[in-house]
Amino acid sequence: MKKTKKRRMRLSNEDLAVVLKMRGLKNNPYHIVNSNTTYRLTLTREEEDAVAKARTNRAFDDCNSVGKIVKNALNYIFEDYQVNICLKNRITGNNSYLTVLGE
Repeated sequence: MKKTKKRRMRLSNEDLAVVLKMRGLKNNPYHIVNSNTTYRLTLTREEEDAVAKARTNRAFDDCNSVGKIVKNALNYIFEDYQVNICLKNRITGNNSYLTVLGE
């Protein structure tokens, strides 16, 4: 029988909800580590994959955050260019398009 490898991860409240659902728990038995929203748990590979998929879906659905990150990274290029972004979710295959404009 192959032993499942486990790793410790830091989880947000949203990530923790995914793990609790996978473990069949309704109430949160875990304690916050070092901030108001960070938990540190040992996860199986399947739980890690589910958390990664949920994080990807949350990031993909929040195009405004992606736009802000790109805008901060490109900084001065907006003086001369309009930047169009296409986000493709590799898990679902969905595309999302946004335009980042300078101020």
